[in-house]
Amino acid sequence: MSERFITVQEVAERLRIHPQTVRLWLRQGRLKGRLIGGTKSGYRIPESEVLRVLSGDDEMEKLAT
Repeated sequence: MSERFITVQEVAERLRIHPQTVRLWLRQGRLKGRLIGGTKSGYRIPESEVLRVLSGDDEMEKLAT
């Protein structure tokens, strides 16, 4: 079964954060995603990444505390 990829805006809405924060987390490696079609199309993030962050299984968060 193929994984569903979602946009930065969709991730921001689900996590209730600003889209710029999503992009920052992508650049920092806190979220895994792919830049599709260059900067114009933007990032696509696997839905599993959003679920990982929501479940609290976020290594970056553990390191920050």
